[in-house]
Amino acid sequence: MACGGELSFTLEPSDIIAVQEQPLMLHCQVEGIPPITTQWRRNGALIVEDQNYVMFANGSLLIGHFQKTKSDGSSDEGDYECIAQNFFGLVLSRKARVQAATMADFHVQPRSVRAELGGVGRFQCQIHGLPDPVISWERDGRPVDTSDDRYYRKILLHTMIFERMHPVLLANIHVSLSQWACLCLSSLCRYTLLPTGVLQITGVRPEDSGMYCCVAHNSAGVKHSTGAQLTVSGSQSSVYKEPMILVGPENLTLTVHQTAILECVATGYPRPIVSWSRLDGRPIGVEGIQVLGTGNLMISDVRVQHSGVYVCAANKPGTRVRRTAQGRLVVQAPAEFVQPPQSIARPVGNTAIFTCLAQGEPVPQITWLKNGQILEPDGHVKLRNNNSTLTIYGVTQDDEAIYQCIAENSAGSTQASARLTVLWADGLPGVPTGVRAEVLSPTSIQVSWNEPAQNTQDIIGYVLHIRKTAGRTTAYEPNHTHTRKHAKSNHI
Repeated sequence: MACGGELSFTLEPSDIIAVQEQPLMLHCQVEGIPPITTQWRRNGALIVEDQNYVMFANGSLLIGHFQKTKSDGSSDEGDYECIAQNFFGLVLSRKARVQAATMADFHVQPRSVRAELGGVGRFQCQIHGLPDPVISWERDGRPVDTSDDRYYRKILLHTMIFERMHPVLLANIHVSLSQWACLCLSSLCRYTLLPTGVLQITGVRPEDSGMYCCVAHNSAGVKHSTGAQLTVSGSQSSVYKEPMILVGPENLTLTVHQTAILECVATGYPRPIVSWSRLDGRPIGVEGIQVLGTGNLMISDVRVQHSGVYVCAANKPGTRVRRTAQGRLVVQAPAEFVQPPQSIARPVGNTAIFTCLAQGEPVPQITWLKNGQILEPDGHVKLRNNNSTLTIYGVTQDDEAIYQCIAENSAGSTQASARLTVLWADGLPGVPTGVRAEVLSPTSIQVSWNEPAQNTQDIIGYVLHIRKTAGRTTAYEPNHTHTRKHAKSNHI
């Protein structure tokens, strides 16, 4: 954010997932009063230009061949910062994390499943990677099409459907009759692939039998899981079975704008109706809410207000018999400024106050920098109100600088800067301070002093008045503002 035009970032580097041996560009653009110099540092150490690191005049940094691990053991991975400096001071950009694209081994492999005819089959695989791997499934070496058997119909939430199937409804959703919602009819949505990589098969048929394999791919490559067999047994049951939740929602911690998937797989005969509610009784809402398959809740573009405990219920049709499972959703929000610091000008000796208010979830921590260095409180510099208020008492010329407020939490960070300009009071210069006389010899002395506290920019010289026992002598110092002492011999 700007600091009065003297020096500010218009573009800061972003977090990047880099590909091995490929070029990588980090951007940094600054505006302010020239001349402006820019530098980069990684993990706190300045970067020296060489064949692999090239810094452009516009502030950008090019890494010619990104390497996670070099022959000397070093790495191009790390936290990168752009440093900008001009006459008014120095500012640091946000830290941009650069990581190599990777694909680990599967830490959850699919397991073989035996399902009754008309029942539920579920496969799961989990694998870590950067960026997040995209998951697909194969059956007997051929891709599983999870779209052909998905059937959505626009229906009014208050309309009853007579198709010998139970529509999946969301509890506590308040919708006017003029609003439409997209719901999946349970007997038609047989294959459901969740973004988490889970494959659900409802209303299992003999032709669903086979060997299932999970396939993960991202920019680092492709990996296949071990195979898992789906065996379909028996005939479709018409004997009453209590509702049962096979898989309920897990606890999730996400950042705003991500997508939440709350899984709920239920069995029983007749097939139970799956509904969702919040434990605190608040309505779930409609915007961004979608049901995947026969009961999975998807919340797109999550907000902080979506945080809460969600309850999945498997209800026996026409009765009050139900089984429930619950999971907690925590939505974090990166730090953002409510009130960034503003550039100010204060006379020497006065008090300067900067205010920096930030919000986020969890509550951001605030750190202050002075010309790029962490500002430590001392006798005349105080931090109050959880570091949101910076107060400088009795400002001096040394306090003139660019001050940065860094707000950071586990979801992200942001920075804003402001400049303190120190003014000199109107009028004549003040009285020199710290006047001292030192005897150099029996016939000479040296007089020294400190410059006045204000208006020193107009001083062109100093005048010394020396009183003798038999009169008075006036000595004029040369026209130099840096003169702070004068040696006087006894020949005058």
